[in-house]
Amino acid sequence: LGTALLTALLITGCDKPASEIKNVANPTQQAADKALTLQEQWFEKVSAYVAISNGLRSDAASTIDFIQKMRAEEAAKAEAGDFKKIRTNYHLYDERFVRKMEEALAMPASTPELDAAAKKLLATTKQFVPQWKALADYNTAKKYEDDQGAKGREMLKTYLQGIHTLDADTSAFSDAVRAAAKQSHDKRLAIYRKEGME
Repeated sequence: LGTALLTALLITGCDKPASEIKNVANPTQQAADKALTLQEQWFEKVSAYVAISNGLRSDAASTIDFIQKMRAEEAAKAEAGDFKKIRTNYHLYDERFVRKMEEALAMPASTPELDAAAKKLLATTKQFVPQWKALADYNTAKKYEDDQGAKGREMLKTYLQGIHTLDADTSAFSDAVRAAAKQSHDKRLAIYRKEGME
């Protein structure tokens, strides 16, 4: 009877996948594999946020001194009431940006600081950018010639409030991404050094 029972157990064991048998036999390895998976998910999510942040800085011309000066002068004119001097780079916050942000937020890794900054920026984008684009379209179509700029002046108030909030939220998001990117770099470096010593 003992031999029959042992044979039955061995046959039952053969029906199980090798990975399951391995994990049952070595729970420490199972825990290590899970930790590695969580870590790789974290790296992947941080990388997704880094790519989004880089896209917001894709306007290379903005790094040129005279371009910065010109844009600062135009911003001052907009603040003073000239609705035709608003910024027009709303394309940085387009539907693709929104989709990428939502995809990153849906990724499973735990990144609370990044997620909080991303949610805030995403909410501001959805609320404000359509209004921003509406004023830009109003200017492009020269609708101000039809109403002597009445609607432009009205929309400018919303634009100024919104652009300040958007800039602040973008800056906060970028800061969170930079901090996470540095942490990611340090973690990967530690892994490479550990693997090199083994």
